Amino acid sequence: MKPKVFRTNKLYIIIFLVFVIFIFFMKTRRKSIVEPLILTELKKNVQQCVSRIENMTFLVPEDAEITEIDKKYEKTVQLHLEAFRGAGLGNKIFELMTLIGIGDTLQRRVLVNATDLNNIRIMANKIQPIFPKIQEEFEFKLIPTAAATRQDLSVGKCCTFDDPKQFINRPEKHLIFDGRYFQSFKYFNHIRLKIRELLKPKDQIFQKAECLLPERHRKDFIFSAPSSTFGWWLSYLSKEGSVTYYRNIMETQDKVANEMKEDDFYPPEWIKLRYDNVTGRIDRFF
Repeated sequence: MKPKVFRTNKLYIIIFLVFVIFIFFMKTRRKSIVEPLILTELKKNVQQCVSRIENMTFLVPEDAEITEIDKKYEKTVQLHLEAFRGAGLGNKIFELMTLIGIGDTLQRRVLVNATDLNNIRIMANKIQPIFPKIQEEFEFKLIPTAAATRQDLSVGKCCTFDDPKQFINRPEKHLIFDGRYFQSFKYFNHIRLKIRELLKPKDQIFQKAECLLPERHRKDFIFSAPSSTFGWWLSYLSKEGSVTYYRNIMETQDKVANEMKEDDFYPPEWIKLRYDNVTGRIDRFF
């Protein structure tokens, strides 16, 4: 009987060894497949990051060479980008265009604070894919908080104008304006042609809009939500000669009315409408 037991035990040992060798082989094979995939994906991500950095003139060094043309713009200006914390695209565009307008008024280079990664992410993922020309107007710099001077501008209310010309002689090299949304055309209307150029969408988006909105519907524009930033930008960027009508915000329950100075929010050529509760007519507001 002993030889039989020995043969049985030997068989079990052989089966166990084969199983161990099989497990080792599978782990080795899986590792040889997975690791190259991880490395390939990592390499791809690094290449994308490098490409984005090169294309965005990202993180310009503080001691970057300044050309003769830019000498009068040696000082910089930033905005507190509150809309980048969760507001809609229209609000974000208001802040960016206001910053460009203020930079032109004060003759300062416009910056986006690169120490806040959320700013970079929003610009790369939300703004650039739709309006590719905007990023060309900005530098992305790492400026320590202590190196910049903060100044209140249009604080407390979203839709009023606080003239930045009052700060044109400020000596500080880096100036940051703290405020709330900066929703007034007066910040950038003096460079309106440039704004229209910067806000030209990508060709694919433009072609889709051409299909959705026929030529015969592009002469007049009415927006019934009087504080809508989408409606506002559609009107502001409409073709030259078009007419914009907007609803009287005081006839609505819109809470933004308490934060708005209408002369600062609506361009003077836009036509305000009123609703007559008695006749049910909609007429021009006088």
